Amino acid sequence: MSLLNKLFGRQQSKAHEAYKKGIHFYNQLKYAEAIEYLEKMLAATSLSNSLEYKLAGFYCGLTYRNLGIIQFTQHENKQALINFKRALACNPEHTDLNYFIGICLNNIGDFQGAVESFKIIQETEPWNIPNKLKMAIIFHNLGKLDYAEEIHRSLLEKNPHFADVHHHLGLSLMGQGKTVEAAASFKKALDINPNYVDAQIKLSITLACMGEYDNAQMGLNTIIKKFPHYADVHYLLGIIKGECNRQKEAINHLEQAVQISPAFKNAQVKLIIFYCQNDKTSAALEQIEKALLLYPNDKRFNSIKKFLKIFDPTSESSYNISREIKHIFGNHISLEDLRDEFHKGLDIMPNFSEIIAMFSNSKYAQEDISISTFLIPFISEQIKKNPTYPDLYNSLGSQLLFSNKSLEAEKAFAKAIELNPGYTTARINLLKTLQKNGKHEEAYEHGKIILTKNLPFPDVYYTLAEVLIDLKQYDKALLNAKRVLKLRPSMKSTNLLIAHIHEIQENYDAAIKAVNKCLAPNSESRLTTDAKKLLDKLQKKRGTLF
Repeated sequence: MSLLNKLFGRQQSKAHEAYKKGIHFYNQLKYAEAIEYLEKMLAATSLSNSLEYKLAGFYCGLTYRNLGIIQFTQHENKQALINFKRALACNPEHTDLNYFIGICLNNIGDFQGAVESFKIIQETEPWNIPNKLKMAIIFHNLGKLDYAEEIHRSLLEKNPHFADVHHHLGLSLMGQGKTVEAAASFKKALDINPNYVDAQIKLSITLACMGEYDNAQMGLNTIIKKFPHYADVHYLLGIIKGECNRQKEAINHLEQAVQISPAFKNAQVKLIIFYCQNDKTSAALEQIEKALLLYPNDKRFNSIKKFLKIFDPTSESSYNISREIKHIFGNHISLEDLRDEFHKGLDIMPNFSEIIAMFSNSKYAQEDISISTFLIPFISEQIKKNPTYPDLYNSLGSQLLFSNKSLEAEKAFAKAIELNPGYTTARINLLKTLQKNGKHEEAYEHGKIILTKNLPFPDVYYTLAEVLIDLKQYDKALLNAKRVLKLRPSMKSTNLLIAHIHEIQENYDAAIKAVNKCLAPNSESRLTTDAKKLLDKLQKKRGTLF
């Protein structure tokens, strides 16, 4: 054997060993180590035509993607962005990664870059509703609120029961000063999902800006009853009570806000002002001392401290004191200032469960379930802290499904619906899971509820068709299968389902006609193989009739 062959053999051996170690660490969720060894395999470019080399590239992409997910859940958008881009470089065909790249770009303030990433998804998946919603958020952040409003309204024309869309439309309207219309949108979101806390908060702010203080307080009090330790809501109630000259109640809510969240600077400022207005100088000084422990270099807190220590309460009126305090703090927070909430940039990360939902919908989920090993205990821990959040149960159900734990997933989706009967996404997931678990009658009961909403989701009608076949309601099954093709003509696998229905009904000519539609040149190979087998079977059956 020549020296060259020996060297090449050693290189192959080392690369093979690196690949094995990389996969070993990948399966143990030790992503940094996995990348180190998989990239050693990829450095052996002389092996680029080998199966192991190609698999190393694929799994390296998955590893970068998984690292990105973990960083994203920890709000590390910049590092997550780097790893998502690396994942896309390894597996360019996984264009859905542009969705996540766009989210990270938005969250670090690169709104124009985010638009470009979402456009890539829009070109390949024009029906993708979550992508359209994210595009609207980007336009909101770019200050193009009329563009955002237009997208939201177009989405609602076909999807009137989407609480998130109504909520985001409200944000766009309020940002444009369309207060009455904004309030109507927030109310609609709450009609669909009464547990939509953020929509209730925004509605209460909007109503307060309209002078409807009692209704605003009523909405915020419903949140406090469920979540008594919600600092932001106590803060808002404090401001509204202050506007209504109910100073003692205002102070009480602001004290609770600061107690729950000691670093809540705006609440500290407002509380100090109210203390001074109500001649509670000692309490104001005590609160300033606490604030300075967290913000020792804050010039305003230090100035207030000096002022309060030298003033004479017997000669200074509370009006003059509060005027001086306001002068130092600048324009203190008022209801008018709360309008700025509707102009702020929106992160595409409003809650933990949406993060999970984004990644659960990824095409990667079909190829890699290891991320569920990381996410299931993480979501379960969140549920312990927030047992009344339906989104978390829906997210848990999705991950359990990926882990082939369909009975546990069924329970999680059912709990989400129990908490929020109007949660359409969870009901769709429960429908599919019940079908998977062979519980066809229960599945159909949920399917009938979903049908009343006229949703433009082809996969829902496809699942309903399968359920109805199992229940031997073939005409209804055929009707739902045809709805799939109306919504998405490119979904050729539906023709195979239609052919099966016609076969059961012994309408072989119609069945053969449907199968032939699966044999188009651009059909995927697996579908073509299944269609040919069915066609041969149908032709034999039809032949026996003559």
